[in-house]
Amino acid sequence: MITDSFDDKSKVIIEPFINESAPEVDACIVTFSDKIELAVLQNHNCTQIGEFNCATRSTPVYLLEHNGRRFAFFKTMIGAPACVGTIEDSLAAIKTKKYIVFGGAGCLDKEIAHGKVMIPTAAYRDEGTSYHYAPAADYITVRNHQAVTRFMEISGIPFVKGLTWTTDAFYRETENNFKKRKADGCISVEMECAALQAMCDFRGLELYTFFTSGDLLDAPEWDKRHEDEELEGTQHDAGHFDIALGLAEFISGLAMYKVLTMNNWWDGPLLGLCTFNGEHCVFERVFSEEKDDYTNDYYLTTIDENAAQEIISDYHQWCEFMNNGGNADDWKSAVDIVNIAKSSPRYRKITRYALFKGNFTSCSDEIKDYFVQWC
Repeated sequence: MITDSFDDKSKVIIEPFINESAPEVDACIVTFSDKIELAVLQNHNCTQIGEFNCATRSTPVYLLEHNGRRFAFFKTMIGAPACVGTIEDSLAAIKTKKYIVFGGAGCLDKEIAHGKVMIPTAAYRDEGTSYHYAPAADYITVRNHQAVTRFMEISGIPFVKGLTWTTDAFYRETENNFKKRKADGCISVEMECAALQAMCDFRGLELYTFFTSGDLLDAPEWDKRHEDEELEGTQHDAGHFDIALGLAEFISGLAMYKVLTMNNWWDGPLLGLCTFNGEHCVFERVFSEEKDDYTNDYYLTTIDENAAQEIISDYHQWCEFMNNGGNADDWKSAVDIVNIAKSSPRYRKITRYALFKGNFTSCSDEIKDYFVQWC
């Protein structure tokens, strides 16, 4: 069965060519629209820096320099296999980890206006490609949706967030399947998101994606919601390239800081120690009384070097204690990280939105490759 297709145990027969000497860029912006491609080439100073080929066409890759950043840009093809393949092939033409992919999507909620930005948080895997890059599951998380959300917030761009339905067959979007996906919480339907995320996870790439709300399925009859030659508010709206360009600039400017300790975790990091602008900071997740839940904001408290080393040493001892079969209830910490933060003259002077990235297993394991970006 297709759900058994993921094979990470045997050798792959064909690999994409990764050109380590390719031109390095801060991020790559990918569109599906020939009209947006034309508008970008007409309105920006673009230089072709490479191309890659398949049986049906050659794809030129352009360099666009903006506010001191270098961004690649190209037009991909519609559908999961083709879109995934073009991004893998682009690794022969450019060197980057960050891909911003934007395009149109069908809308599953009549309350969402035509042309509005939709941000997918997870994708229903009603296609085949993703099952070759990730173990079978109904949904795959769109990892960087929080970064996209933060950019839209600080840019004042109206948006809506929700699940998306990735399908291979837009002429088989039946009423029953529409109702199931809408009941799940899906707000959009498109053809690439689940596969792109699975491939990016597999290849170690970063996907940042958003959609333009297009045709409406949540109606007595399918509603196209635009005229044939209309561009504004559609998947061909060049204004959404400007959003993608701003997003590319935003994610390229976020520094990565190392997480040093994880002192508390509940459905995500709650409390710990990290680096920030050359100093050590205690981070504490902000709790919203109004929502009765934690937000994605964190208080940052800068502490002195001696206090930081005490926290790090205590954390190492905790990890050693637990890995030697200790019981968490028997552990007596020599350091109170919360009181250390409270005693700092810069207690909770900074509040930042957090994006955590990397590998983290549990609070009882030494942290090796776990980082945070403070927005």
